[in-house]
Amino acid sequence: QRACNASSCLCNGVPGLFCGNSKINPACKTGDVFQCNESGSTCDFGVRDSCHNCNELVC
Repeated sequence: QRACNASSCLCNGVPGLFCGNSKINPACKTGDVFQCNESGSTCDFGVRDSCHNCNELVC
């Protein structure tokens, strides 16, 4: 299991995973997968192939 590093990327407060999009928010690095918390904060699990290839959790 990979570490989830604290990030300045903000989310909508719905818990779960999402692919970053730096065009929408520069802190949400495109190609990385983030965990959204109820507080609106996130952590970054790093690069995920599907996020890099199609900006979705599953292509």
